[in-house]
Amino acid sequence: MKNFAFLLISLIVGNAFGGIIMGTVTGEVTGTDSAYVFVFHDFTSIMDTGIYYTEAPPPTYEWTIDDAELIDSFDYFAMALIPSGLPPASGDPVGQYPANPFQLSGGIITGIDIPLATSGSLHGHITYAGSMDSVKMDIYDNYNMLMGYPPVLEMTCDIDDADYYLDSIPSGPKTVCAWSDLNNNGACDSTGFTVEPFGWAETPLGGMLLVGGGATTSVDITIRASDVPEKIPVPKDIGIRCFPNPFNSAATILILGDGEPITVRIYDISGREVATLFENTAIEGFIATRFYPPADLPSGTYMLKAKSGERAITKEIIYMK
Repeated sequence: MKNFAFLLISLIVGNAFGGIIMGTVTGEVTGTDSAYVFVFHDFTSIMDTGIYYTEAPPPTYEWTIDDAELIDSFDYFAMALIPSGLPPASGDPVGQYPANPFQLSGGIITGIDIPLATSGSLHGHITYAGSMDSVKMDIYDNYNMLMGYPPVLEMTCDIDDADYYLDSIPSGPKTVCAWSDLNNNGACDSTGFTVEPFGWAETPLGGMLLVGGGATTSVDITIRASDVPEKIPVPKDIGIRCFPNPFNSAATILILGDGEPITVRIYDISGREVATLFENTAIEGFIATRFYPPADLPSGTYMLKAKSGERAITKEIIYMK
């Protein structure tokens, strides 16, 4: 009866003031370190999505996100990790809710249990007109991106069959490229005398994918001949995102660049410049930087603005001391 009353109250609160998402972090938890849970909506457009996060403390690892912007009509995705530092390291316990995406019903959903694992698998299909005997796969660790640096090549694997399965991959966010080693030198050559066919995995999050607990999505790649230098595909748009928002001691600013010079600044509501994060800097793909407010900066609403050529994007951010 008590549980029913709690659920009824939760439904009323969810309908009146927003939504509630509840669950537990399971699997390879340490028993002593907290897990952190991230919930996204509109996952196909990270620059405009809602990002919500909370702590799941031991020993129960139960968590709740209660926010006025959580509503029934969105698809939501839930992920969790136990970081060993900042940025987290490849192989830290990571996982995603196996039934992503999910929706709230009546402003609430429970049972969003996220299994963590320190390793996982990659599987899928590779489309390639040539011989599979020469095909390899590069797996990049994307945690470096959180500090504003390019992904790091973590391992290169041999692929023997178009339907591949790779096990014991350290957990974490990855970017994956399949290619044909025509000159048998163990490296993907996309410039110079030999231009080897390659292809990047395409995913809803700009080519990124998650390895770890609950991650079961097939990763399909098409290898095609190309004379484009080896790199992560350049997006066709720009974007900015601040999280957390509101923020206190510091904020992470996520920037999406299209390879052209971009300027990113923060202004107060009167139009006075508070900080310049990047000025006429060529950025390709995602990059992250940290903003530490000056000691004399008052609490309030500020404007985060990115400008590239004739294009400009402005986001409202809130600083709370």
